[in-house]
This record gives sequence, C-alpha cells and structure tokens, in this order.
Amino acid sequence: MKQMETKPKSKNPKPDINTLKAALIKIIDKESDSGFRDNAVIGGMDKFLSRTPKSLVWIRDTPPISGTVYAALTLYSRAKWCRTVRAKLEASINIDSSSNSRKTLTLDSTLPDLDFIHGPFKGKFRKININSIRDFFWNAPERYVDYSKVLKIEDLVENSLVTVVGKITLSERTYIGKFVGTKIHINDGSGTLEAVFFRQPYLQKQFREHSIVALSGKVVGFMGKPQMSNPEHKEVASYKKQDLADFRTLMPFYSSTEGLAQRSIRTSTKRVMDQAFKLVEDFVPNRILKKLNLISLPHAIKTIHYPKTFEEADLARKRLAFDELFLYQLAAIRKKYQWRNEKTGIQIKNAKKLVEDFSSTLEFQLTNGQTNVLNELCEDMSSEIPMGRLLQGEVGSGKTVVALASLVATCQSGHQGAFMAPTEVLAEQHFINSCKQLEAKPYVFAPNEFVKISTLNKLKEPITIALLVGSFSEKVKKQIQIMIRNGLIQLVIGTHTLLQEKVEFKSLGMVIVDEQHRFGVEQRSHLSKKEPRPHLLAMSATPIPRTLALTVYGDLELSTIKELPRSRKLITTSLVNNESDYGNVLSRIREEVSKGRQAFIVCPFIEPSDSIPASAATTEYQRLNNGDFSDLRVGLLHGLMPLYDKQKIMDEVREKKIDVLIATPIIEVGVDIPNATVTVIMSAERFGLAQLHQLRGRVGRGKFDSYCFLVPTQDSELGHERLQILVQNSDGFNLSEEDLRIRGPGDYLGTKQSGWNQLKIATIEDRVLLQMAREEAKIIVSNDVNLRSQENEKLNIELKRITQSKLTEFF
Repeated sequence: MKQMETKPKSKNPKPDINTLKAALIKIIDKESDSGFRDNAVIGGMDKFLSRTPKSLVWIRDTPPISGTVYAALTLYSRAKWCRTVRAKLEASINIDSSSNSRKTLTLDSTLPDLDFIHGPFKGKFRKININSIRDFFWNAPERYVDYSKVLKIEDLVENSLVTVVGKITLSERTYIGKFVGTKIHINDGSGTLEAVFFRQPYLQKQFREHSIVALSGKVVGFMGKPQMSNPEHKEVASYKKQDLADFRTLMPFYSSTEGLAQRSIRTSTKRVMDQAFKLVEDFVPNRILKKLNLISLPHAIKTIHYPKTFEEADLARKRLAFDELFLYQLAAIRKKYQWRNEKTGIQIKNAKKLVEDFSSTLEFQLTNGQTNVLNELCEDMSSEIPMGRLLQGEVGSGKTVVALASLVATCQSGHQGAFMAPTEVLAEQHFINSCKQLEAKPYVFAPNEFVKISTLNKLKEPITIALLVGSFSEKVKKQIQIMIRNGLIQLVIGTHTLLQEKVEFKSLGMVIVDEQHRFGVEQRSHLSKKEPRPHLLAMSATPIPRTLALTVYGDLELSTIKELPRSRKLITTSLVNNESDYGNVLSRIREEVSKGRQAFIVCPFIEPSDSIPASAATTEYQRLNNGDFSDLRVGLLHGLMPLYDKQKIMDEVREKKIDVLIATPIIEVGVDIPNATVTVIMSAERFGLAQLHQLRGRVGRGKFDSYCFLVPTQDSELGHERLQILVQNSDGFNLSEEDLRIRGPGDYLGTKQSGWNQLKIATIEDRVLLQMAREEAKIIVSNDVNLRSQENEKLNIELKRITQSKLTEFF
C-alpha cells in the first residue's frame, strides 16, 4: 500500500497577527525613545514597513505617511504617525483578544465595556469627561461635606448639615408636587423628622417601618417641623457607634451635569472601585515617596474618594497633585536635556559682534535688561545646541527690538529668520517697524511691494525682508514662497501662514514666536521640528507668573526684562464710575487732541451683542463720530476689516491723520504710536488684568504725560476688584500674579492648549509641590534620561502613556 505523503511541519510557524502587532508596538516605542531618528530597526522604518503583511497594510496608508515614506517625514510628522499607528494597534489587539470572551478590564477600559455602570448614566458621564475606569479613579471630588456629627432631632438647627439616626414610623408613596415620590418619618426618641425623596417612589419598599435608618443632609423647616429633601440614607443595625462608623464620614461631592445626581456618581464610583481597584499600581519610585513623605497611589485613590477626615483628603490630594506636576516636569526636562545633547542646532558664529553692530545703529540706547537678555541669546545662538527660550518682560520693555537683533545676527550669518505673530495687523506692525529699524527700501527685483531690502551701512550684507499673511492673493503668496525657498528672502514676518507645508526655507536658523500663548501646540511646534533644528525664541506679551512659567514652559529657558526705557512715562490710570466722569474723559480727549496728541478708545466687541451688555466698536464709532467728536478725525479698526483697510487706518494713525481711533483689542500688542496719550477702555470688566495692562501700554511711549480711563458697563464685585488693582498698580509682574489668582491659568493664557488644562488636581497654589516635583525630575533625568532602569520602568510606561495619548508641549 502506498503511504500518504505528509508535508513536514514548519520549524518556524508563522506568528499570529496579535504577536506581529505587539512587535510593531515595541519598534514604535524604540523609535520614540530614539527621538524618531529612524534607527529603531536595521535598514530603517521604510524597509521594515515594506514587509508588512496584507492584514496590516493600512499602516502604510496612515497619514502623514500616506503618499510618501517615513524617511522623508519631519520629526514632528514621524511622531504624529507613530502615535496614531500605536494607538490603533493597541486598540485592535484588545478587540481581537476579546472577540470570543469578555474583555479583560484595564484602567483604559471605556464605558461601553463597563456593564456594571447603569446604561442611562453613561451618556451623562461622557458629558463630564468620564469615559474610562481611569477617569473614574482620578475624578477627584470638588468638596466634602462633614456629616460625622450625629444630632438628636430635638437639637436640629435649620439650614445645618447633619446626620440623624432614627426608627422609621411611616413609609409611603405620595405625590410631591406633580410627581410620585417617597415620604418617611423617623423618630429617635426626642422628636420626629420627615424626609421626602422626589421622583423616587421605588424607595418606599426599601424603607421598611420599624427599621433603623441614618439620614444625612440639610435640615429645613416645613410647616413647623424639621425636614430633609433627598438626604443621603443608609439602613443600620442599631444606634451603636460601631454600626454608624461607615456612615459617619466625609461625603464627597463631584462635578456633575443635568440629570446626574451625586448619589449616582458615588454609586458608580463605588462599583468601579469594587471591580477594578486592583489595577491601580504605583509608578513613582519608592525612594521619592519616602523622601517627600507621600502616600502610595492606591491609598491616595481610595482616600480621595472616601476620606475619614479632611487631613486624609489633603494627603490624598497632595499625592495626586504631585504626580501631575512630576510627570509634566519630567517630560519638559527630558525634552530640554535631549535638545542639549543632540547638538542638532545651527551655530551662529560671531553672534555677539553682529548684534552689537546692529544695536549701534539704533536711535536709542538699550537698557541693561535688554543687553543682558541679548547676551543670553548670543551665548545660545553661538552653540550647536538649538536654543529654546521664553522671553518675557514688562509692557513696553523693548522685547521686539531684542528679537529683531537676534534675527539680524542670524540673517548676517547666511541663514534665514522667521518672525511669527498671531494676527495680520500685528504681523504688519512688526514688518513696518522692522523695515524702519533696518532702513529698508522697496526691493527692485521683487515681484510685489511686500518685499523690501535693508540699507543700513553697518550691516555686513543687506537683508531682504518680506511680509507673508493669509489674506494675500495666491499669486502674491506663491511669489514670496518661491523667494523664501531659494534663499532670496532672509527675514520673513507673518502669521500662521508660515506654518503651511508650502513654505519651505532654504536654511531656517531662527524662529521668533510672538504672543506664543495664542498659537496652538501643533502650530508652535511645527517650525522647530525641522532638521537642522532652528533656534526658537518664544515671546510673552506680558509677564508670566513663575509657577505658570515652570509648568507650562518648563522645557524652555526663561529670560526676563524688567527695566523700562528711561523715556517711558508713568501712565495715570482712573476708574470712571458715572456719566459725569465719562463726560470728563471725553473732555480730556478733546484737550489732548487740541495739543496735537491722539487717543485710543477700545471696545471688547465689534458689533453689539443681544445677550451680553458690552460696548461695541461700530456702535461707539457711529455715536462719537456723529456726536461728541463730529469735528474731530475719528477712525475705526477691527479684525473683520480687509487687510488693505486696516493698513490704511494704521498708516493714517501713524501719520497723525486720525485724532481718535476706536478699535477692538486688535491694538493690544505691537502698536507703537508715541504721539498717543489717552487710552479709554470701554466695558473694562470684560478684560483680564494682563490684557488691560497691555491696552494701557499703548500710550506713554512718547515724551508726553499719558492717561488710561477704565469705563465699566456692569458693576460686579469681582470686576470692581480687578479694575481697582489696575488703578493702584503699574507693575506688570505683580499684576500677572493677581490676574492668575483671579482668573485661573486657563483663562490667563487665553488658550485651552496650556499644560494646566491637563492638570485635573494640581493648582497654581501648589508652588512648593511644583518645586519638589521639578527637583526630583531633574535628579531622575540626570541619572537615567531614558528611564531604562528597573526602578523607573513603571514611570517610563506612565510617561509614555500621557505623552503619546495627546499632543503636548513636549512633542
């Protein structure tokens, strides 16, 4: 009989798809650790991807790699691709592994997988950004109510928050208003209390007569009897102290939304605790916890929700706040360390000499503060280490000329500079001022009027300057883009248009980002992710409190200019309280105009709002131009005007053809009119202190006495407090601290991109904790920058999770 032939078994069986996915995740992690240098696998990522099985072919089509290759991507695009692919791979492994069985819970398990959470609650939890087990655990209560004090019913005081314990003498369903609810009476031997539960008729079956129940809530009077509405409740075995122990605690109160009761949040949180608490593992090295006397992470998570005392709650909050600050500092300091060790920057040779040559052409002498900062910049620029620095200073301290000096040095070294402003008006103002400082004339070889060339004798080589903004025609933009690509333009000033892929630099050496907080994280990062990496100088319009600077910009060196030029005049600031005072303001404007001076009137809105009582620029313009100032030359400026019209208005202001300019906060930064002596800020309560200080700083730039008038529309205690602080204080650094205290970090920065928006528990008051976190992060980075030691293994995993799950300042 002929024997059947059998194929020998493969010695190397084909790995299953999940194994391949896991391997690819490890490669992506290795690539991330190397700074996305395309050295995670032999032959590079493209060679590896060319062998991708058909089931994973989608990887090669995932933006931004689709249509190109990994090697051609910028570091920023590589990081974006790695994050996207890694997240999809990780998610698909979970789906594959649980297709035939119930999914194993992880901290990142989402609401659809949590069958122990009541279905109708899930949509409401999403509204308050609770989407996973992790979110439940880190959803710290906003406050606690102390129900530990058990009182006799006869001793109750109206409006007090207490706990009472008594026997149920009545339990019935009844109409409470239009809806059926439950009403019970309890008696503790000293008196009777009534408790009503709106729209909860099902509770009647739970409240059995003669059983003992503990109730906690606010006591109100109803028809002469004590009553509680929807109190917290729990059946207890007896009046004995040990039976009340679990109930007599601090009651957590969480941020909520309509239709999501506190009891529902507490019940759901308890269920998540019961099902998944074992998943909580500490990632901070034990030596740090011992050194700083911090409790463990599992203890902190449990205690933040169920503290027995306020002291326990504080210890839990301290630990969780430390974690947030520590991880943020660790990411920032690692980034700074990696920058300093890569040496991928552009070396600007003789930077100090070039800066001094330009400074000698100025019509004024630099202050000591400006000189010191320029020395810091020159030291950074002369190194191969790419500069990463934040420049902050008092309003009018001369930050812009410092930035221009560093750009001139860059251009004189054969490289290009980019100056990025948040608005077209500000970009144009920088362009005009730069051309004035460089004595620039029209460039005869340029195809349009937006390109000029310097004529300063002291410069080694002429500098070609261009303006590039989004409202230019496609033809003009293309002409300028070609000149930038060919290196014919050395200094380009513009808006976020500079970030478009169409803008290619021949040799970008320096990037200046003005008013950096008004650019998104992606926008700020884009230009600085080129190879070789250009120097980056971010400028803040107003001083930034140290706590905020260390947290949000912890990866940048900080330079500060506190000194004002000697020519700056002190501005007299007044609060306008009534119509009579406002009449005096208009008289002051007329008086100043008669002396040949000019005035600004700033309104928060362009057009009037139906819902918000606040001044509008168009309305104020019509009223004054046709009324009190009908004999003066009144101008209007706002952001919706075409660029040509805005240019025309600003030219007329500079040429003193406009006496009074009515504008929106578009003039907040960069507008330099030495002849202006009066600023009137309408609906002043609508602005933050930092913005008010900026607007005030539009005057006082010449040799004349100057005035700022604050005109509120609404009278509120908080608004009045803020305005009085401005009246009494001219120091921008003090004002920044006050503004941060009043408004909070998110509003202060004017952006939801700030790191503080990722901090759920830490606050600006945690200055000592921040410093501790920063010091520990420095120690770890100096000893183990890649977190490869066994001690830092879990810390590395947690840091990757937070930096890969969302785009942050830290790439």
